[in-house]
Amino acid sequence: MNKLTWFIVLTIMVLFAGVLIYYGSFFTKTQKLETSQKGNVGIVNFSHNSDYTKITGKLVYKDIEGGYWDLVFADTTDQFGGHFILGRDKKLEGYKDGDIVRVAGEIAEDQMSIYIAGIIYSLKTIELVK
Repeated sequence: MNKLTWFIVLTIMVLFAGVLIYYGSFFTKTQKLETSQKGNVGIVNFSHNSDYTKITGKLVYKDIEGGYWDLVFADTTDQFGGHFILGRDKKLEGYKDGDIVRVAGEIAEDQMSIYIAGIIYSLKTIELVK
């Protein structure tokens, strides 16, 4: 290959890497919670049980991919990145961005969806904490 071809290939690779870095960090970024080591945010304890069937966390509306709800419940060191995707579940009608909620459900067996930003969570019940 001549120098021009190498330059074009290298330029494309650098641009592609930049796009991956930008969009990868955009889609996996969760809202940073001001937590102590025990997971306290103000007076609300963000928590989950060992199988993630009961979670207390913060609802965050993401206005990407057509809009969907995210449940942030831990910092990003959690094995699932500290958040689950709730999607556009009808049970979320009436809730607003920033609400603290207690949910019951499970990690969805089928992870195929339009959402590429994380793990899908099947919501069974939800109640407003704060």
